[in-house]
Amino acid sequence: MPSYPCRWPSCYAYIPQRGYCAEHADKAPMDRRQQHRLYDQNRRDPEAKKFYDSAAWKRTREIKLTNQPTCEICGRFAEMCHHLNPVMADEAGRLDPANLKSLCMACHSRLEAEKSRPPAFVITGLPASGKTYWVNQHRQRGDAVWDADEIAATVFQCPRYPRPKHVLDGLAALRDGFTQYAMIRKAPVYMIIADTADAERIATQLGAELVRMHVPESERQSRLKTRTADTTTRGL
Repeated sequence: MPSYPCRWPSCYAYIPQRGYCAEHADKAPMDRRQQHRLYDQNRRDPEAKKFYDSAAWKRTREIKLTNQPTCEICGRFAEMCHHLNPVMADEAGRLDPANLKSLCMACHSRLEAEKSRPPAFVITGLPASGKTYWVNQHRQRGDAVWDADEIAATVFQCPRYPRPKHVLDGLAALRDGFTQYAMIRKAPVYMIIADTADAERIATQLGAELVRMHVPESERQSRLKTRTADTTTRGL
């Protein structure tokens, strides 16, 4: 009879079938039905659970997955019927086909995980349009902020403009690293990106809210003059 090592990393026991020995049986991962049952018992809102158990929802879900059997994101086989607007937030749209999307398990899990991620904001606009001021009005202690002007001054001790090529290259590398962090963020993230096209691309990449700053041109020019005077006074 073949034997197999217990799957628990530090166990050397052998058992007649693949899996976990009697001592580590409680370490075995739950199958999907067990996971859903525990989720329903401990985390899902009772009203939401009542809806998902209803005949109307099961019928609507079956029709949706029959009409659209592949994932609407990646094209793989769809197992989940996803609400675009959450069930508890949009009672009228619970059974609306326009509010439903067929998804595979992986894409559904990713979308649900994104809901629990801290928010991210990409702020864009012309120089002196109030981007840094907006961030300072909204950020909290511990939030992550990308501000190229501040980083150039702190890291490179460099005047704002003009910037040497090695400073621009350094800022580009640092921004790429910050963007990678922002994708797995554990705290709110703010990124000040002056170029609109870059801002739109990064906002899409991060699933972030795009904040466009606007200010009357006369006010913006006044701010730029004040900024230039302050820079000259400090000798930067």
